[in-house]
Amino acid sequence: MTIKEQLKRFGSLVRDRRKEMGITLHDLASQADISYNYISELERGKKVPSDEFVDKLAHFLEIPGEALFSTLGRTPVTVRKEYAQSNNLRSLLSEIMANDELTREEKDQIYLKMLELYKDLSAKE
Repeated sequence: MTIKEQLKRFGSLVRDRRKEMGITLHDLASQADISYNYISELERGKKVPSDEFVDKLAHFLEIPGEALFSTLGRTPVTVRKEYAQSNNLRSLLSEIMANDELTREEKDQIYLKMLELYKDLSAKE
């Protein structure tokens, strides 16, 4: 999928969720302290959002960050921070990410599941 296609998919998801919640562009811009024009351009697939913006938008639209990030072919910021904390996990995940037979969505799903298992094991120690 091209970046243009990803941006359009991201924008559609944002627009559909905003409308589902009954929020206008002006309302979202005001509540999230984001420019009306910027949100409009995102919804039309014309801008590339920063990771921090995607996190912020996910919060205001009550969408799991993973859903928004995956439409852009990215991994959530919080997940990447956890990933950096473990050398063993980093090595294994590097191998998974290098696997050309998996789609980006499959890699993200594996990544999130491994992180969940890692957190569970760490909590038990």
